[in-house]
Amino acid sequence: MLEQMIREIKVLCDPTVIPDSIDVDVSDLDVNQSVHISDLKVGNGIEIHEDADSLVATVIIVKEETEAAEESGEPVVIEKGKNEE
Repeated sequence: MLEQMIREIKVLCDPTVIPDSIDVDVSDLDVNQSVHISDLKVGNGIEIHEDADSLVATVIIVKEETEAAEESGEPVVIEKGKNEE
């Protein structure tokens, strides 16, 4: 799963070249790989005013909810129904 850490960044540029968005190709990222501010490509005349080491996005593994509940020791409801007497 791709987890996006930053949704907005500060840029310095002429008002006529303000980007609507900054696109990043994450198709080649593997698990635990990340995109940092320093990896972003912007057009001429645009300066990014953020820490170059800031994390933009990372690829993580998400465990299924039932597995996480079982590992944490929480009870898992398998089936609901009325108890017969």
